[in-house]
Amino acid sequence: MTKLILNPGDLSSIFPDISISNPQRIRILCQVIKYIPNESCLIIDKIPTVAESSTNKESLVKIDVFDILEDILSIEIINKGTIINIDGYYDGEKIQPIDIYEINGINFTIENIEILNQLNQMKSLT
Repeated sequence: MTKLILNPGDLSSIFPDISISNPQRIRILCQVIKYIPNESCLIIDKIPTVAESSTNKESLVKIDVFDILEDILSIEIINKGTIINIDGYYDGEKIQPIDIYEINGINFTIENIEILNQLNQMKSLT
């Protein structure tokens, strides 16, 4: 099951037992802080309205987007401040993105954010 992540800096504490042989499917809602062209990497952080924002180095996450670079360059999602969705796998060390797309700001209301926060706190029934 895909796990919704609202704070990408907390991945290692959310999934302490994840490894390369046992990756976790994740969906991250985040904000682009910076795009590094010569490394084909995005630096992301939590969305300020979803969680307390602190752009300190511990909360920033670097994602290699080389494998999907052609897809993301065509849609302007690499601009600083853009709210994006990242679908991919986390192996305990890095995030392997499968798909990245921009979130429509019209649908990103305070009410929707609160619902996402509540869903994120729910525990599995099994």
